[in-house]
Amino acid sequence: MRITLQKLRKFALENLRWLPNFKPGEHTALIIQAFIIGILAGLLNIAFRSTMEFVNNVIFKGGSTLLGVDQGGLHLLLVPLLPMAGALLLIPLSKGFPGQVNGYGFPQFLETVNIKGGVIKLRNILLKTLAPALTIGSGGSAGVEGPIAIIGGTVGSGVGQLFKVSGNRMRLLIAAGCAGGIAATFNAPIAGVMFAMEIVLLGNYELASFSAIVIASGIATVISRGHYGAFPAFPVPQYDLVSMYEIPLYMILGLIVGTLAVLYIRIFYGVRKKFDNLKLHPQLKPVFGAFIVGCIGIFLPQIMGNGYEFIEDALSGKIILPVIFLLIFFKMGAT
Repeated sequence: MRITLQKLRKFALENLRWLPNFKPGEHTALIIQAFIIGILAGLLNIAFRSTMEFVNNVIFKGGSTLLGVDQGGLHLLLVPLLPMAGALLLIPLSKGFPGQVNGYGFPQFLETVNIKGGVIKLRNILLKTLAPALTIGSGGSAGVEGPIAIIGGTVGSGVGQLFKVSGNRMRLLIAAGCAGGIAATFNAPIAGVMFAMEIVLLGNYELASFSAIVIASGIATVISRGHYGAFPAFPVPQYDLVSMYEIPLYMILGLIVGTLAVLYIRIFYGVRKKFDNLKLHPQLKPVFGAFIVGCIGIFLPQIMGNGYEFIEDALSGKIILPVIFLLIFFKMGAT
């Protein structure tokens, strides 16, 4: 054993002397940075989802059992207390970091990336893990896409600051982090790549940047699959194209969904404007909003949380059409 170790030491001294002075080329450095970002984005996705599941088990499921909501009847009137509990727990965070916890922060994130140089404070990782986890985990109507994209993008910015990059390289690393976050969350590396290139980079990218985003997205997906398994985000039944006459129906569906997207955006900003004008303490406005969501949840519990269970039920045909229409519009208002 001693002889073997001596040989290894001699080999290392003779053959790895170049390592301390190794300076990778620009493209090699980009690949290394993307690899690091992918690993961190995958691990932080696990941390984010684990935190959200913990909050859901403690506040929503545990609270439902404690309040007797599972028994139905008049106990259902206590449902609003569940999302309100999550909103109340957000108050210390909103006091400590005013303007960085409440509301939809993705537009500001894109502004920072594309206009303000992309230098993002690392505390965003903690804030965008705790705040959405408390909101969604307690039954608040919100999605994970924005928070996980910001978490991944912050990782990319942190790596960029570590390697002292700026400009387009910083934007690229942030986009790689966003791709890793989205890919790991939905187990969909291609979706992560497309999200980063079209949404984060706003379609302004070079072909050379494609490899870094693909690597970060792929590595993050591998880490997520290693922890959760290689399962799709939503179990989609097999659909077959029975007739060519179905194609125009899909075109009509695209028009309907696009129209609903525009409607959702208008409802979202309209409701936010109404809340801004409310004569209520700013830190109590989320609590009031949570109360409204809980009241809707008494009659339509599917609108609470991130809505994944509703999507799975809809894909498997377990929800009748009138309920789907109700959920579409009430989910818009609740979110």
